[in-house]
Amino acid sequence: HCPLYVANGVDSSSPRFETYADEYALTSCLAGFHEVHIISGHTHINQNTIIMPGVLEHNVAASSGSTWLCEGTANTSLHICRDGTRGGYQIWDIKGKSISWVHKPMGKSVRNGQFHCVDLNEVPEDLRGTTVENAVLVNVYNWDDAWTISVKEDGRSLKVKQVYRTDPVYKLVFPEEFSSQVAPYRTNHIFMVTASSATSTLDITVTNRFGRVFTGTMKRPLEFKLNNYE
Repeated sequence: HCPLYVANGVDSSSPRFETYADEYALTSCLAGFHEVHIISGHTHINQNTIIMPGVLEHNVAASSGSTWLCEGTANTSLHICRDGTRGGYQIWDIKGKSISWVHKPMGKSVRNGQFHCVDLNEVPEDLRGTTVENAVLVNVYNWDDAWTISVKEDGRSLKVKQVYRTDPVYKLVFPEEFSSQVAPYRTNHIFMVTASSATSTLDITVTNRFGRVFTGTMKRPLEFKLNNYE
């Protein structure tokens, strides 16, 4: 249930165990295997961590979002996890030695439920996390280092920067003070681009490690309200 590792930066993570010796006691048991997948829960986030070559931990997002509190707290059907991932589950396909997986969000199809975008121009200043004008966030729920992301503004490619932060959409669902149970969670599967205009259209393409492509178009300005994310 408890995850083995937790992200602590854009490209860094650390074991949740008390000491590295405890972590080593477990991972040393996996030595010699060509491919190992550790599936964990507990945190109500989605986080993929390459622990060592051939060993990948999947800390899987919950179907309940933040423990089924979204609907009762904010009167919304958006079951969102603490890192901004849309609540859901994973579908695994195992054929012999071939293993693949995909996130299935509640209320969305796999095809159109792999990421969402936030127009930071429309977000209250205390939640933006940046002073850069025309910045846009893209939260790619099931990201790992084998994925790629491309963002184009009117056909022109924008520089994509991976960031370590919370998702402001989560504050829409829980606008009051957070308890530890539903506190927002900083994640490294959020990416930021800076557009040249506040009213331009962005085309987003993300490709997972299996070559499956997911696309979306963001017409801006995109108002910061729940209806745009449900």
